[in-house]
Amino acid sequence: MASSASSLNRIRMAPCAIPIVVNSVFTAMLITLTDLLSPIYPQVLEAYSDQYIFELTGKIWAEGGVPYVDFWDQKGPMIFLFNMVGWKLTGSALGIFLLIIIWAAITVNMLYLIAKEFVPKRYGTVAAMIIAWISAIWIGILCAPSWDMTEPLCFPFLALSLLIAVRWFKQTNHDSVAIVPWWHPFVYGISFSVCLLSRLTNALSVCVSVLVIAMVLLRWKQWAALFKCALTFIAGVALPLVPFCIYFAVHHALYDFIYGTVLFNINYAENSGGLLSEKPSTIVLILLVPCAMVLTSLAHMLLERHFNLTDCTIAISGILFVALFLNINPYHHYAAIAAIFLPILLGIACQYAGMRWQTLAVLGLIMALLCGCHAVQDNKFIWSQPVYDEPELEQVIQKANGSVVLYNMKPNAYLQYNLTPIYRFAWLQDWEASCSDSYTQLLRDEFATAQAEYIVVQHTTKPTIDNILRRQYRPVQTITIKGTDAVVYKRR
Repeated sequence: MASSASSLNRIRMAPCAIPIVVNSVFTAMLITLTDLLSPIYPQVLEAYSDQYIFELTGKIWAEGGVPYVDFWDQKGPMIFLFNMVGWKLTGSALGIFLLIIIWAAITVNMLYLIAKEFVPKRYGTVAAMIIAWISAIWIGILCAPSWDMTEPLCFPFLALSLLIAVRWFKQTNHDSVAIVPWWHPFVYGISFSVCLLSRLTNALSVCVSVLVIAMVLLRWKQWAALFKCALTFIAGVALPLVPFCIYFAVHHALYDFIYGTVLFNINYAENSGGLLSEKPSTIVLILLVPCAMVLTSLAHMLLERHFNLTDCTIAISGILFVALFLNINPYHHYAAIAAIFLPILLGIACQYAGMRWQTLAVLGLIMALLCGCHAVQDNKFIWSQPVYDEPELEQVIQKANGSVVLYNMKPNAYLQYNLTPIYRFAWLQDWEASCSDSYTQLLRDEFATAQAEYIVVQHTTKPTIDNILRRQYRPVQTITIKGTDAVVYKRR
């Protein structure tokens, strides 16, 4: 009897496991073919991308350094931890690549489960899988050339939060006093904290879901439930946040952690450009999903003649996404956080289209078109880029025996030539200084110590550290990097 029951359970679990396995295989193929860190591509390319900054920080951390102290970037430490763990696994970028596959597979399966909540039962599994794949490809297009970004890092948490919120909203439509399980706000808190520790704007959808749930509890006058939810939400926030605070406090870097995660980014946001000045294709790419969220949710409520908490959450999130993206720098990957709503939008569309083979064909056509767009992006960001190879710079690095800092250059050179930064402010310094007066002062204070024997300065007529170079260094050589001149300074 026990053997028969066990066999029956395995048979029942098989249909659930098959989509998860297929989704994971699809994700592994997608990441392998399109991600900058894939082994099929050279290790370091000329392409400038944040991925190399995160990889370098993870490498330094894995080798005993401390983020913000030994190498600085204006991101939360979660993305650095991800890269550090990946580097620890294999001692190279391969470990980061493998972690990306695992993380992306979790994301795609979460998106699949969200889609399952909305597609009709007929062909529902196949439709939900295609919708999840469409969402994954859209994320890949926005985050090209890699998923090693703060947005994909947050996706499993954001998608799980949206999934449990949607299920609770559905229950609430049938039960006006539906109980909020204690672990729901705990998950929301963890998601918010992960976003805070990467880029705070990634938490927008979680904040909207929490706000809608809180308003519902207030309307029902469930004061005790609201209080318990607040406490468990705070506990969820503390779970990732407190260990980081303790770690950086122990390493005498708590202020550096707060500065890199929050304070610098306030100045950075104030200096952000607007989206409307960009070319039309960029505007469409960034605003397409947020605008579709607003229109689809409002149309759904009008057609159903029913106020729906899920539609309300989607509409509010869409409006806030539009407002956010119009007022921050127009980087495509910023808009990827809206992609977790794509399974809902496409699922609602399938409901009205009817779940027929023609609907699956249309979904397949959409996926094929997006694959073509992704291939174009890959050609732009990866295939067309040469390997980072600057012989003259390499000779300077060898002559300096490592006592050299690169000024106004990409972080690629540090990885290509296995160079450890002497100063924590080690890449595109003038650009970052233009975003913050406090950064400018910290930069000058650090370079005034003149620890580096050589400084290689590129792309500027008057760098932020010009006075320091005049007093403590002298130009000894001019080299060519990527077809432009760079001046080599040596300490007096």
